Amino acid sequence: MPSLICSLPLLSFLSAAPSMPSSPGPATNHHLGPAGMTVKPEIRVRLRMALKMVLPNDAAEAGASIPPSLSDLMALANSEDEIYYNIAALPKGTGNAQIKTVRPSGSPDVWEMGYTSLIKQHRVLFEGKLTADEKAYFAVAIGEQDNAQAAAISLMLGDIAGFIGGLEPPAGGDVPASFGPAAKATVERIRDKGDDVIGMFVVTVGGGRKLSVEGSTNTKVKILESSSTEVLAELGGGGARYHVRLWVEDTEVPRPKTRKVVGKTSDKCSEKDLWVVGNDGQVLLHKGDTKEVRRGAGQFKWFCDGSEESAVADAGTEVISARRASSGRNIDWVFLREDPATPDFTE
Repeated sequence: MPSLICSLPLLSFLSAAPSMPSSPGPATNHHLGPAGMTVKPEIRVRLRMALKMVLPNDAAEAGASIPPSLSDLMALANSEDEIYYNIAALPKGTGNAQIKTVRPSGSPDVWEMGYTSLIKQHRVLFEGKLTADEKAYFAVAIGEQDNAQAAAISLMLGDIAGFIGGLEPPAGGDVPASFGPAAKATVERIRDKGDDVIGMFVVTVGGGRKLSVEGSTNTKVKILESSSTEVLAELGGGGARYHVRLWVEDTEVPRPKTRKVVGKTSDKCSEKDLWVVGNDGQVLLHKGDTKEVRRGAGQFKWFCDGSEESAVADAGTEVISARRASSGRNIDWVFLREDPATPDFTE
């Protein structure tokens, strides 16, 4: 779809994960099962994913730099990506894997991500309970509509069998037999649509609330940072650049909200100071700034230095992402709706 064009700095990376409880406790206490056997406690766990756009697929294919210059963006008919993902899951590590294609509700049926739409998106992949001996497996393939590179996807599919086979097995067993084909199918579903695979990775949650993430060169994933509870990786399929952050937390931490673009418009301001009136007062933007202003749909005021102006936020707006070009007069208003994140899988 046509995009508003401006030269924008990237937002700072995704906000830090909510701090973990200093001593996360089990959901239930030890108790005796049949014949006096000790039953191990189950730990509440939520698996989170945050996806951040660094360079959209369409801009990468056009040879844009990071971040794109104004001339890079002006040469594009569409600088935004249409993102969705496929996920395969074995929430308790047993049985047959399930596969879902995840898109937002409503229209359009994808998350538009780019410099003039969403820069980041939060999701909940799983909520449930696991004992110290249980492991849950998830394979996630991030897709982008309409620009498939068949050769690259073919290489990726050829790599997945060995990739899945190299996963750390659960204590005393192998990776469940149903998981490998399901993980491969997450990529095949994107290929069958004729779309690009931005990246594919496998997440293992075990030991109650511990995390590991695996990728390989052919799955277009590079692990940047890793700990037992949080991983940051870079996805580079189709020449695009995205960062994905995965972490685990207690289910008592409030769920995040997902976002969707409900509208856009633009204005002009030559002055140094731009003030936007929101629910919590006025927000100041200098040139090159991108800031969020919480307010609803309808007319809102903004000030170009001392000159009062107004614009209209589209129906459904809950947050305005106000973005000023680093040079020139351009202002982009991106109107966002927020929805509670529903877990893709539960135990």
